[in-house]
Amino acid sequence: FCYGLGMTCGILALSPLGSPALDSSTLSLSLAYTAFFRLPSVTLATRTSLVMFLNLLSLVLTLIRAFSEGFPRNLNAGTPLWVEGLSCVVVTLISISLQQWLRGAASQRLHHKKVKAELSAATSLLRLTCD
Repeated sequence: FCYGLGMTCGILALSPLGSPALDSSTLSLSLAYTAFFRLPSVTLATRTSLVMFLNLLSLVLTLIRAFSEGFPRNLNAGTPLWVEGLSCVVVTLISISLQQWLRGAASQRLHHKKVKAELSAATSLLRLTCD
């Protein structure tokens, strides 16, 4: 919920309502938004699909703005599009790797508990037979 709300606020800030035409200020806003919200808050997202959807929505909004406001012809004007695209990919990959790491850690914990219980049972049987 928190991730979705924060991303929605960021998408609104990157929309024509919240920022001027695609230029260096939009690039600065996008970079700040990625560095201070998107990357740290990806740990709050419970589903990778939500992260993918909201980041793609942000990318699509930037592309729509670029086409509707006049697609940037030179490399410097196209930089916000590249930054937004790379931000989308990086945040999604971090979310996927974090989810995989959490699944692996949970699996390891379950395996550790099972081994501990088996070891405890074996120790109890050894104590019983040695007495």
